[in-house]
Amino acid sequence: MCDTNLHINPHTLPDVIGIGLCTADLLFVVPELPAFGKTTSASQYLRQSGGPVATALVTLARLGVSTRFISKIRDDPDGTFIREEFQREGVDISCLIVEPNTLSRTVLVLVNQTTGDRCFTTRPNTCSPLTASDLNHEEITSAKILHLDDADEPSIQAAKWAKSGGRLCCI
Repeated sequence: MCDTNLHINPHTLPDVIGIGLCTADLLFVVPELPAFGKTTSASQYLRQSGGPVATALVTLARLGVSTRFISKIRDDPDGTFIREEFQREGVDISCLIVEPNTLSRTVLVLVNQTTGDRCFTTRPNTCSPLTASDLNHEEITSAKILHLDDADEPSIQAAKWAKSGGRLCCI
């Protein structure tokens, strides 16, 4: 959990805080969607971390915007990969909650090499969901912008805090 007794240092405030899910994505670029009983060769394979807000924060970090991500993550090898990807990309993960003995959400993404259309198959995580009690009011209102994946309970609470603090909130 992000420290609930957090004392905000104005020199390390992120411009954007994001709340959402994070995944280990296995992307296969294929000429056509495979069928059962048929083999299709991929022209490209990538392994990267994903999730709507997670991807946006990486993009912003690459553009020089300071970002922080709040989520629950697992202690399995995919969770380690996700954390290392965020760190390599410059996203602050000091508020990631690591839950032991659980599985990370892993996604097989098939990408049509001609159209870019995608389809997804997921291995759901076994981690408990993020809750509003996992959040810190001062942390949420410290950023200029709050970016959310969903309208679930913790996101709604964070949005209320951001709004009351005069912050911009986007989904």
